[in-house]
Amino acid sequence: MSIKHIVHLDLTGCEYVGEVHQRIKTAFGFPDYYGENWHAFRDAFITVGLPEKIVIHGENSLPAALMETVAEMHRTLDEIKQEVDGYGWLFTYEVTEE
Repeated sequence: MSIKHIVHLDLTGCEYVGEVHQRIKTAFGFPDYYGENWHAFRDAFITVGLPEKIVIHGENSLPAALMETVAEMHRTLDEIKQEVDGYGWLFTYEVTEE
């Protein structure tokens, strides 16, 4: 099975939570009313559709102050994956420094 819809999320250089959510909004094409929180993150996929794969770049270079934000993003993505796996949908994400 080949993956057709991949979104690249580049977090390189983010210094605060709002900047992380702005990068998310841009990468996924979320609407202007995106609420910049993890519930809104989940809900926005209803509008734009869930990609088959998300490749996250630069998260390991973020400041320590953003590590809880990154952990929450991973928890949310893991919840989404568990939910859509039940439907047999293809969804995965990976973290890379490339």
